[in-house]
Amino acid sequence: MTIGGKILIGLIVLINLGNYTLIAVKNCKSKSSSNFIINPVIMQQMEQLFKVVKELEGIRGLPQFIFIAGIRHKSMLSVRQEIQKFTKKNPDKKEIDFILESPGGNADYAYVLIRTLREHFEKVNIIVAFWAKSAATLSALGGSTIIMDEFGEFGPLDVQLSTDEELPDSEPQSGLIDEIALKTIENRSVELYERMLLKLLKKNNSRDIDIRLKKTILSKQVFEYISNLYKPLFEQVDPYKIGEKTRSLAIAERYAERILKQYNEENLKENVHDFVDYMVHDCPNHGYNIDYSIMSIFLANVYKSSDISEDYFKALTKLSILFYTNPGKYEYIGFFDKKILEKVKKIKDTKEEAINKPELPKEAKEEKKDEKQERKK
Repeated sequence: MTIGGKILIGLIVLINLGNYTLIAVKNCKSKSSSNFIINPVIMQQMEQLFKVVKELEGIRGLPQFIFIAGIRHKSMLSVRQEIQKFTKKNPDKKEIDFILESPGGNADYAYVLIRTLREHFEKVNIIVAFWAKSAATLSALGGSTIIMDEFGEFGPLDVQLSTDEELPDSEPQSGLIDEIALKTIENRSVELYERMLLKLLKKNNSRDIDIRLKKTILSKQVFEYISNLYKPLFEQVDPYKIGEKTRSLAIAERYAERILKQYNEENLKENVHDFVDYMVHDCPNHGYNIDYSIMSIFLANVYKSSDISEDYFKALTKLSILFYTNPGKYEYIGFFDKKILEKVKKIKDTKEEAINKPELPKEAKEEKKDEKQERKK
């Protein structure tokens, strides 16, 4: 999702972007929202979101940082600003819950995100109500604890590359495609070689052709046949592109190892290289669901929401359903504050009043128009 323009700061701002609505809460000088298009449906969803987060805050007794966005340059800037503002007002707060809802983004910024959080707080609990995919998974690996809803899911760390540089909106492709293709050709050629050689050497009955050739000569002939068979496929392989994709994959691998060793080495149940190898190479596709059952195999600090309390389980389920039913409809980055909920409700109610306000009769409209013209004179 590409969104242009600036993220404004203080008041809740909704900018209609077709299928998406961007929401930012920061420090706007203007007290008026009249310059912005406000979607009442989105406002209702945001009100529900903040009500649930308020409930979570009450249960946990911890500040709730909400991150609903892609992991990129602008969102990292917003995170930094929010943390600076929060720590200035609350220097004694050393533990936070970080509600992470993201399709992913850039691996470099994923590292920056978790590093920034861990540098400013002694304990950062990563809360996954619905999904934290790709680069968001990378960030989550550095959480002090990871709390997952029943529907919470992470995703593989295989890098996604553009299939056509001329078309920025082209469907991305896994950096593993060429590697998997080469392995498949290699495995098939070895299987075919073994099968053919055994078939030619083994005489099952009197009707089989008795091939009187030395094994070395026969093996060489079979090898040459298979080489010629697969030659057209190998000729299509571009070693430079494979090298480029391998380097891109290495970025996610190195960051994952670095984050785990830096922040979670004591919580690793398996060898760090085995864990990272699984996350990068062993998942069948980029959308593969890595849930609690898998994450808990590798990390000791992963918990179900029901492990916290029954009330917390119920509240996080509500949040999960909100995210599940409205994926990618809006963005929000910032600490939860009761004042934000009040502002959202006020804007929503004002908008509903404006929508439901009865239309003036035609004569009254004309009178108002005449009054305005008179005032101008």
